[in-house]
Amino acid sequence: MTTVILTEAAFIALLPPGVFLFFVLDRYTAPRVPESVFEEFKVLVAFIVGIPAGLPLALLFLTFAGSVQGGNLLGGLIYLLFFVAVANLERIVFLRFRTFSGTDTRSRKAAFYALGFGTGNSVSVLLAAANLALGVATTVDSVVLMSLLSVAMALLEGWGGLRFAAAHARGASVLAVLAVETFALVAIAPIYGGLGYTEIAVLAGLIAVLLLLVVRDEERYLRPLLKPRATRDSAKPFGRTGSS
Repeated sequence: MTTVILTEAAFIALLPPGVFLFFVLDRYTAPRVPESVFEEFKVLVAFIVGIPAGLPLALLFLTFAGSVQGGNLLGGLIYLLFFVAVANLERIVFLRFRTFSGTDTRSRKAAFYALGFGTGNSVSVLLAAANLALGVATTVDSVVLMSLLSVAMALLEGWGGLRFAAAHARGASVLAVLAVETFALVAIAPIYGGLGYTEIAVLAGLIAVLLLLVVRDEERYLRPLLKPRATRDSAKPFGRTGSS
């Protein structure tokens, strides 16, 4: 029975992040484009690294969920904030590696790799959450709920990585990532509050919001990388520039 539950949890935890990565990244890889915009192997490595790196987040999420479920809302809020802090600290550490962030640590391609890293984080969180939930009751409702939670977490952590890396490359503020991640976890809290079918409606709404953020920021930060870079000659003014 334990093996069956773990298999179901692994399926729920892995499928949404995998599908999400494919649909976002397929546009930027050959043969869709003449040459892949990023290195596919690095995305795979970032995704794999993100899974064990997500273990602290999984522990914090379970503690957050347990606090909410037990009615300890203050404790839940504290662990929620710890989750957000650790998630963003991991992104900072991830972007310190030049393998992913470029020689000057400001590569715009780092957003692809941070996206993979974030979805890897979500796998660990969902594997722990789904294994616990399905171990209590393996029903249609619990499977649907955990599947929706998996989609939401994959979108949240994947978007968080993309937006954080894009902001880092531009030297911009990452406060939007902290705010959205905090808001999303607050929205997720009701599924551990025993609110019945309201839980599904809340998760569906959260998924819709996160999808809009992913689409918007994919167009804003990744789509420009598809445009061919102008050559040096085309950037020069017409005619001679030096004195004869």
